Amino acid sequence: LRTYGEYTSLDQIKNVVVGISKNYKPIRLCDVAKIEIDYKSERVENKVNDKDAIWIMITKESGANTVKMMDRVNREIKNLKNILPEDVDLAMMFDMSRIIRRITSRTTSNALVGGILAIILILIFLRSWRPTLAISLAIPISILATFIALYFSGYTLNLMTLGGLALGVGMLVDNAVVVIENIYRLIEEGKGRFKAASQGATQVSMAITASTLTTIAVFFPVIFIKSIVGKLAKGLAVTIIFSLLASLFVALTLVPVIAAQIFKRERRDIMAAGKWMTKIRDRYRKWVSWTVKHKWATFLGTLAIFVISLSLIPFIGGEFVPKFSGEFGQAQFYMPPGTPLEETKNIAEQILEPVKTDPDVLLYGYLVGSASAGSDISAIGEEMGPNAGRLYLRFKRLKQRQKDPEVIMDKIRKSFPVLKGARFVESEMSAQALGGQLGDIEVKIHGPDMDKLLELADKVASEMKKIDGITDVDISIKKGRPEYRIVVDREKAAHYGFTVSDVANAVKIYTVGSLAGRFNYKGDLIDITVSLDSTQRVDLGDILTLPVMNRQGVVVPLSQVAHIEETVGPTKIEREERQRKVSVSASVRGVDLNTATSRVEKLMRQLKKSAIWPSEYSYSIGGAADQMRKMFKDIGIALIVALLLVYMVMASQFESFLHPFVIMFTQPMAFIGVLWAFFITGQKFSMPSLLGIMILVGIVVNNGIVLVDFINQLRRKGMDMYSAIIEAGTLRLRPILITALTTIFGMLPMALMRTEGHEMRAPMAIATIGGLITATALTLLVLPATYAIFERVSVKARAGMKKMLGVEDEEK
Repeated sequence: LRTYGEYTSLDQIKNVVVGISKNYKPIRLCDVAKIEIDYKSERVENKVNDKDAIWIMITKESGANTVKMMDRVNREIKNLKNILPEDVDLAMMFDMSRIIRRITSRTTSNALVGGILAIILILIFLRSWRPTLAISLAIPISILATFIALYFSGYTLNLMTLGGLALGVGMLVDNAVVVIENIYRLIEEGKGRFKAASQGATQVSMAITASTLTTIAVFFPVIFIKSIVGKLAKGLAVTIIFSLLASLFVALTLVPVIAAQIFKRERRDIMAAGKWMTKIRDRYRKWVSWTVKHKWATFLGTLAIFVISLSLIPFIGGEFVPKFSGEFGQAQFYMPPGTPLEETKNIAEQILEPVKTDPDVLLYGYLVGSASAGSDISAIGEEMGPNAGRLYLRFKRLKQRQKDPEVIMDKIRKSFPVLKGARFVESEMSAQALGGQLGDIEVKIHGPDMDKLLELADKVASEMKKIDGITDVDISIKKGRPEYRIVVDREKAAHYGFTVSDVANAVKIYTVGSLAGRFNYKGDLIDITVSLDSTQRVDLGDILTLPVMNRQGVVVPLSQVAHIEETVGPTKIEREERQRKVSVSASVRGVDLNTATSRVEKLMRQLKKSAIWPSEYSYSIGGAADQMRKMFKDIGIALIVALLLVYMVMASQFESFLHPFVIMFTQPMAFIGVLWAFFITGQKFSMPSLLGIMILVGIVVNNGIVLVDFINQLRRKGMDMYSAIIEAGTLRLRPILITALTTIFGMLPMALMRTEGHEMRAPMAIATIGGLITATALTLLVLPATYAIFERVSVKARAGMKKMLGVEDEEK
């Protein structure tokens, strides 16, 4: 049994009986009212390039692929353009898939160029296509194996996974270089190519396995970081781990097989060093002989340079993530409460005026006002109302534009009027890429009373605006627009037979209209609104004179049962850890985030000690500043764990507690190169740069492991320590230079190519390149001196221990 009560036609609504006349005839709705279908008033103004516009926001489902979704959307847009009128256009104002596509494309290009540079460098050093081919095959095979491993592990190709490949492409040949160099050394000694291939790979297998495991050990702790840093860096860490394991497998299996097939036994040395390499070796032998002879001067001099370099840290600064230079710009602005929609619209036009003729701006637009109840358009911005607006810009691509988007956004900021209660807040692309509107600095104030919280927030905001480098200061909770409340006297209303609902419905009908139901119109449910004609609607002064009728037909003026109050209250109430909270957020311009945060903290300490700050109120620093500190903490812990793992791997390799310390001395000293690289290039300590430092920690020990292992082999053959140090350094000079330079050249495109996504790639590459340059010099010159010092100290310590225990006398 079904009962149909919905209206199915406009005539049914018109013929609704609303009363009976004196002649007992029905009074229908159409007799006392005009019934028509009209568009709902949205109280919103939208413009794109000075033309009226409608915004359509498309969001993907959780877990959906952004690029695939936008491919389907763009196909539908193309179909729509074919059926829309000629004077209607569809313009894509913001498309995250464009950013993703370009970043992945440019990162892939960086990896490809880096791989080609590494191969060319190997060919220059080896002067023969045969060993170059054997080594170069490690790159595509290792990358293919990495792709397979990533696929079965559930990872997709994105900025971090492709960044891991681009960073690791130069390292993929390191193991193969060591194996090939050793194989050919055995061929030079007279062994057959097959035997040389077998023995050559076996001899260095433990050394390259240990060096690979040390790099893997550095990234292993990153996988278990739970914060946003771990979520972002996990893909990069897993990719590098997979690629290095693949390169180790290729170096120990395929490379010896290929070498045995393509190497020929000829009298001519196919890997003989050219004259330039011979000169470098001769000069290096003199240098390393001097450093070993003056080992303490070398050791202490290096420490002194390290200490001096630490003085650069205050000049480098820090930030959570670098600011993106994308194709899209976005900002919100708020006029003083009570500002009418038309005035807010005029302000939006005024703000955008400087960029309308800018050749680097493709599209510009704004959305001001608030939508009616039930409309999704209100979700576009927080606290949207007649006094609020949101600005959107789309810029030309990176290679096509002449100015940085930050310069354009600054022009907009400067055109915003300076008025009391007006605020301008720019949305950072880097924050949106991380999944939210994360302010640079956020001061969270906690306490019991909302009015006092707002008072303290106003004071904090006004003081923060005076700090150099702080802009776009905003308070999370504002005192709302002035509003008038009709307060019903329940006793008087009951006396006249009214309920609060009766009074409210009457006032709504007289002013904005009341929702009476819904009507099925051509398959869509549309609202039925009852209201006075716009010419008859009353203003505030006449409201109390309005007649209100109860259900028994008694009519009294509204003033008999209610009065009007003017109020201003908070737009919302926020809580954190069961306490009321108000946040003051700000952006940072012209200074680094670390410096700005220090200035804000100094201000807050002063305010906390002042008389205006009650003892029961507290504050904390949040936003990107808080995330930056958590990042430093997380990566610091990960580095400590990584160093312990690296030490354990090397201790098991050398079966010694001493030799790992010799090699690990190069790790903190490599920081010299990082600091100078950041200082020269203007990079800051950030999440990508710290990831680059982690990569550095893993790879700087690789050449040290091979060098110390070779020194130990020569000493076991009866060579004295000093001769073994000099001979091992000279023999391992070329493979050390090749492995270091291939890694450096492999990362050069990431450091130098200014393409989409370079803000995240460049810091990682610059940190690794700068540190690796220093680490290579340390490995070749300082590590031999350090080895001699530690061995001499170890011998004396053992002699002293034996003498103390009386073991020496017994041996004599």
